[in-house]
Amino acid sequence: MKKKKGSITFLILMLMLLTASYTMRAVFGVRPILVVSDSMKNYMPRGSVILIKRSRSYEIGDVITFKFKNVPGNLISHRIKNIKEVGGVKLFYTKGDSNNFSDPVPVSEREIIGKAFFVISRIGGLILLILKPWVIFVVYYIPAGFYLGNLIRSLRN
Repeated sequence: MKKKKGSITFLILMLMLLTASYTMRAVFGVRPILVVSDSMKNYMPRGSVILIKRSRSYEIGDVITFKFKNVPGNLISHRIKNIKEVGGVKLFYTKGDSNNFSDPVPVSEREIIGKAFFVISRIGGLILLILKPWVIFVVYYIPAGFYLGNLIRSLRN
């Protein structure tokens, strides 16, 4: 019974997190992003969750999250180091604080998803762990197999 109660509690917590994430995005325009690299480790270590929001303006020193050209689904969060206007288009030159080099391609305002305004350090470590294939297998598929086996056995009786 204890195991079932713990599973239900975990499920409720996950649903609450998903609901909170959706509500923040839909109502307030805030988007949580999981940090998966160390390119900004002093500001936002790997496993942190950053909250980002679109802004009317971006300045040198802001940490922005943007879509990296030619890499679908890959989001980068780096600090703006320089801003230039070329042909009426603002270009943002970015760099990860922990990187020895600037990003090779400037970012246009159209590619910016938002500006980081809050960092929750290391909370995403649990999320990173949960998303590992072996953890999904152990936590989800094995118990699901036992549950289905017991269900089929009880239906036969």
